[in-house]
Amino acid sequence: MKKINPRLIVLPIFATLLLLTFAVAGVFSQTLLNKVIDLPVSSLHWSFWCLLTTCGLTTTFFLWRRGSFDKLIGKLPGMDDFQPIDSVVGSTERKTFDDIAGCEEAIAKLRRVARWLKSPHWYEEFGAKIPKGILLAGPPGSGKTLLARALAGEIDANFFAVNGSTFCEMFVGVGARRVRRLFDAAISAHKRSGRPSVIFIDEIDAVGKKRGQGSSGADSERDQTLNQLLVCMQGFEASSGIIVMAATNMPETLDEALKRPGRFDYQISIDLPDTMGREKIFSIHTKNMKLAPKVRLRDLAVRTPQFSGADVEQACNEAAIAAAERLETLLEHKPADAKIEKLITLEDFDHGIDYVQFGDPMLSRARTMSEQDKRNTAYHEAGHCAVQQFLRQEGSDPITKVTIEPRTKSLGSMQSHAENDRYGYTEKQLLSRIMTAMGGRIAQELFLGCKDTGASNDFEQATNLARLMVTQFGMSKLEPMFVTLQNNGQQPQVGDHLADEIDREWRRILHECYTRAKEIVLQNERRVERIAEALLAEQTLLAERFLELWDGTTLPSDETSQQIETETANHESEAAQTTH
Repeated sequence: MKKINPRLIVLPIFATLLLLTFAVAGVFSQTLLNKVIDLPVSSLHWSFWCLLTTCGLTTTFFLWRRGSFDKLIGKLPGMDDFQPIDSVVGSTERKTFDDIAGCEEAIAKLRRVARWLKSPHWYEEFGAKIPKGILLAGPPGSGKTLLARALAGEIDANFFAVNGSTFCEMFVGVGARRVRRLFDAAISAHKRSGRPSVIFIDEIDAVGKKRGQGSSGADSERDQTLNQLLVCMQGFEASSGIIVMAATNMPETLDEALKRPGRFDYQISIDLPDTMGREKIFSIHTKNMKLAPKVRLRDLAVRTPQFSGADVEQACNEAAIAAAERLETLLEHKPADAKIEKLITLEDFDHGIDYVQFGDPMLSRARTMSEQDKRNTAYHEAGHCAVQQFLRQEGSDPITKVTIEPRTKSLGSMQSHAENDRYGYTEKQLLSRIMTAMGGRIAQELFLGCKDTGASNDFEQATNLARLMVTQFGMSKLEPMFVTLQNNGQQPQVGDHLADEIDREWRRILHECYTRAKEIVLQNERRVERIAEALLAEQTLLAERFLELWDGTTLPSDETSQQIETETANHESEAAQTTH
């Protein structure tokens, strides 16, 4: 028979007695005050204030007698007693290192830690000490939390996962109390189960920033919480079966005492995955998906540079959603007995990758865009493509896709990706990028005779690259130097004479790149027109179709060409009337 919690009986009785006490005290106070103070005050007014005063005094006395003030303030909903996360230990959500890819160096180091925790006595015979703490540092979405869960799952440990903001409160001393509770719960779980305990603090920079940088109450609370964390990490032995893991995106902001050996002995840097790593991540997230034969994971990995593991997962999920919606629409127009292969195609993955990079398609914007805006965008992207493709021999990347489909972050885009991972850029490659950025505006000026605001981001990228080439990369006629910029990003922290020389030099680079890009566009005039016309007709050109148009092996259809010629004639006639 299940036991009844005594609190379920005592609390209602206590509440009833407390209400009766308030009522009697209110009536007594009303009678007494009416005799002492002869004022025309309504009995309801006096009863309300007497009841409120009696309630406050009674509650304060009760809490003081029970010593419950610190419990009331320091209590966190759902976290009064820290418990290990059940989803990590002994369930289908348990993660291991086999479920992670793209960060092989970090996995190798954590496998080493797992061997230490599984066989601590073997290493202690050689005088080795198991690390007390592991700090995972890397960009968002690189898999820091997943690595902590995998380590706990690999050694079958009790896993305590909290966020750094859990210890941040307005009242001084609350965060320190929660730190003590967390470590006490981890030690108790280890003693009770015999398994190691892993404490994982995500976003530790919320509580572990450098001390002494502020004087407010919140800073005092954070400093006291950090002090308690340092004491707790120093207080347990390395052989106690407790290991602390933490994750941050900004390791440079952490207090030095937190990063020293003896606290976080291991500091593991996690970079964004390379091409091979992204291919493995794609294989993990697509293992339960039915892919079309043309889908090659290697090609998807090449198309997604600078993607984190979270970005790859989102791209795969968006591809699956796009395939489901496409097939659902197809089934509505097919007979009931028709058989349709439920496969995720390359076009679905293309949609998922574009969703991560550029946002949702803006169908309403595409419908309301004027023909002039569409032509501006088409010739703008065609100018980028012409310069990029012409400079292939000078180190520019191959074009994989060009589109004028408007999305949340852009009206159109040209996508190019290196065939292999690139960890540095030569001077020719940087100059090629500047010239490619200039190609869009140049094509608009030469073919349409107009300027619009769409090239502002191109100019920003080109200007930043030119300034970096002069001030940090040593790729100019000036002597090599490293000059940092001020916070406003306008004036370098140097003398006036050198600042003038720097300004003249990066302006010279921009001028020369603009002049050469203009020559390239003029040399490839017919190619630019073919690409722009095809974009207006098809909206999106993949690599194979683009190369066909560039080489002139295929042209837009006659109907499309006639339509484009008609629109061009109308545009020229309107321009002539305006000029007249």
